[in-house]
Amino acid sequence: MHTVRGGLHPHALGSATMEPANKSQLSPSTFWLMGIPGLEHLHVWIGIPFCSMYIVAVMGNVTILTVVRAERSLHEPMFIFLCMLSVTDLVLSTSTLPRMLCLFWMGDHDIAFDACLAQMFFIHSFTAMESGFFLAMAIDRYVAICDPLRHATILTHSRITQMGVAVALRGVGFFSPHPILLKQLPYCRTRIIAHTYCEFMAVVKLACVDTGATKRYSLTVAFGIGSCDCFFIAISYVLILRAVFRLPSREASLKALGTCGSHVCVIAVFYSTAGFTFLTHRFGHHVAPQIHILVANMYLLVPPFLNPIVYGVRTKKIRDNVLSALRVKVVDLCLVIVIVPRMLGIFWMDAKEISFDACLTQMFFIPSFYVMESGILLAMAFDRFVAIWYPLRYTTILDSNILVKMALAILARAVAVLTPAPILTKRLERFQTQVIAYSYCAYMAVVMIACGDISNHIVYGLLVIAASVGVDLVLVILSYALILHAVFRIPSWQARSKALSTCGSHLCVIGLFYSPVVFSVLSQILGYHMAPYLQIIIDNLYFLVPPMVNPLIYAVRTKQIREWVFRVLKCHRD
Repeated sequence: MHTVRGGLHPHALGSATMEPANKSQLSPSTFWLMGIPGLEHLHVWIGIPFCSMYIVAVMGNVTILTVVRAERSLHEPMFIFLCMLSVTDLVLSTSTLPRMLCLFWMGDHDIAFDACLAQMFFIHSFTAMESGFFLAMAIDRYVAICDPLRHATILTHSRITQMGVAVALRGVGFFSPHPILLKQLPYCRTRIIAHTYCEFMAVVKLACVDTGATKRYSLTVAFGIGSCDCFFIAISYVLILRAVFRLPSREASLKALGTCGSHVCVIAVFYSTAGFTFLTHRFGHHVAPQIHILVANMYLLVPPFLNPIVYGVRTKKIRDNVLSALRVKVVDLCLVIVIVPRMLGIFWMDAKEISFDACLTQMFFIPSFYVMESGILLAMAFDRFVAIWYPLRYTTILDSNILVKMALAILARAVAVLTPAPILTKRLERFQTQVIAYSYCAYMAVVMIACGDISNHIVYGLLVIAASVGVDLVLVILSYALILHAVFRIPSWQARSKALSTCGSHLCVIGLFYSPVVFSVLSQILGYHMAPYLQIIIDNLYFLVPPMVNPLIYAVRTKQIREWVFRVLKCHRD
């Protein structure tokens, strides 16, 4: 049995807020990232939506890259530029978010000077590349609408490659001087950066010499690239609108404009936040630092988060391929990421200590993703019910809008029922011990070592299980009872077998998912003499086995997924 020690008393975290004072004499080779000034007490909670956005950004952009690579019908200029944008989003979000989450959740404020310069270079250069790819996509839309017959001959693969290389070289060329200029400046004032990442303007303020020329260079480059791209994008859309309004048919006009909808949405989000950040640096001296830093974070996080969602939802070709490919749940991957790395740290590196805030964060994410997975299994049972009971109305009942609403409802339910868990635990004043007899921060395991009356916590835990997993299981059973009722009314034995075979993968996954949790709950209620190590192993299994087995079951039993996987592997071999 492995334990997690240390950092469980909330008041023991008070030293984290004193970090800047203790770090007044920093090594010349390091900076100290403050985070969001004035909101240090909310860092843990701010990190939760940031982490969620990062997970969605990574999964969404990787999905777009995989689908476009596997489907030859998507090897068009628009989707090739979209892949370039996805790569840029992955680099941009990965260069900032992991380091930011270390600051929010683990109090890791120190950053090496060279690492700070590297982060700064990646942020600014890839932001410029993102702006350039938006311009390239606007040019693609202009050619597709204004000169459709020559679209394929104008935007050939070699010309697209040249445009991509030009955009990348522009970003690298204009922002390479940034780290070089900062490397030459002396820093004799303070090493505390009042930001969540190494932003150029935040670092240059720490220098103890006149940096007016350096600031002007940075602002001029940023304004020049952003304004030029915005200008040419605006010109492109003016020409597009002129061509669209000349079309004789209203239906053709709407169809042409519909191909630009996704692009307009993402450039609006990108340039609005970028413009606010630039204007704040130039004129907004009275803007609160919290507002400026939060908007600067949104400027880096929201576009990578929204781009795959907007293009995935609004672009039919991507939407159709993604829905057919992603029946194995993304939630499984999130669940494994939240649990396994920390668990392996205990098993392999004896890293048993965990801060109180990190424990609360894990306590929120683990059951949240588990409740989401239960909700997705219920949604899949409803899908099978509609497919067998109402086959002719299947596509009209479960259209894209209904699926999106169901996904949002599953997400909202998980957040709503699990948000009180860390809040209630945070209010516990004292603990009998700082040793958690578990391999991760389970809510009940932490509550059991608290001093005082914990009956309300136990009732809350049981209500969460009953209202989420319990209700889902009852509705899944009801769905399959109705499915069996419909199947046994089919006169042909062959038709019955075919109808039931479409449910085989789902039934296997349901059995693997609910059996360990039901056994675990019953053992906690009835099995008081069960060996502790056996209880912990069972709890680990119901978090780890379904994510491992689900893709195997669906890949083997579902023909569409099996063929899609073979196509992806074939593309990689080619």
